[in-house]
Amino acid sequence: MKVLKVIVIILIVLFGGYAAWMASIPAEFKIERSAEIDAPSSKVYAEVVDLTTWKEWSFWDLMDSTNVVEYQGTPGAVGSSYTWKGEQTGEGRFEITALEENTKLDYSIEFLGQGGGTGAFTFIENSGKTNVSYSFEMKFGFWDRIGSYFMEGMMGMAFDSSLVNLKSMIEAMPVDNGGNASFELMENTPMAYYAVTDEIPISEMNSQFFASGFAEVGQYLGKEAANLTGAPFALYHVWDMENGITKVSVALPVNSELEGNDRVVKGMTHEGTVLKAVHMGDYAGTGEVHMAIETHVNSSDLQIVGSPWEVYLTDPGSEPDTAKWVTEIYYPVMKAEKTEE
Repeated sequence: MKVLKVIVIILIVLFGGYAAWMASIPAEFKIERSAEIDAPSSKVYAEVVDLTTWKEWSFWDLMDSTNVVEYQGTPGAVGSSYTWKGEQTGEGRFEITALEENTKLDYSIEFLGQGGGTGAFTFIENSGKTNVSYSFEMKFGFWDRIGSYFMEGMMGMAFDSSLVNLKSMIEAMPVDNGGNASFELMENTPMAYYAVTDEIPISEMNSQFFASGFAEVGQYLGKEAANLTGAPFALYHVWDMENGITKVSVALPVNSELEGNDRVVKGMTHEGTVLKAVHMGDYAGTGEVHMAIETHVNSSDLQIVGSPWEVYLTDPGSEPDTAKWVTEIYYPVMKAEKTEE
């Protein structure tokens, strides 16, 4: 009995000591890491807000070859998310909960069977460089607080590695018209075209969508389609990143007497002053050019007065090298009206 009593006393002392240790550990765990990237905040933000790019720089995606990721929602919008499952990474879900364009991304994350937390990316630009901060926080139950000791080292290493990878990836990207843009202000000669217009989720705007649109216009034009006066193009009437919606016209420039129908509409491109930029490379890079044009316009005495359009000078079917693809981008502009003070 004495031995049993001693054992019970020892267990009580150990339990009390463990409880006291747990009480000394904060219930809230928070970690933050930062890095400076030699690129504008818009470029860094674009890579982080698109969750499909994480496989190129995220520590967890790169460390586990068995990791399987499934994406949900509109890329780059609030509510977009992904689930993952891997032998080393386990299972969980990541979701974007709030966005401030080029400034901040808030997220929530759940680890299956292990709880979850929230975090953020912040982007602060200074002299063309961006300071990126990557943070995460969660609360532990009283008896689980020891987990914070293990998470500090593991997540610190993962955050540091991810930011190093992100920095290397972005700084290795070629600087094109989006990053160091030169523009041409010119007078545009209006051009007749036939187009079909659709309002669709941005996530559905892919090569198949454009091919289908060009085919629909070409089918309506019939033999007239052989009389193209220029390269195929697309007019962007609406680009709503917040709701993930775009309204776009897929067009073929043709001079014809055909009047159009309920789907195929005849139109004319803008007559007057336009700001023109040329993008060399994959179509995915045109987004940076659009942002650069808007930044240039906002810092000048110009204002945008119509829908921009992209002219696709290269046929991807005959030129597989994306580096050689040429896209011209036009924005109708005019001198901004001065307001009287």
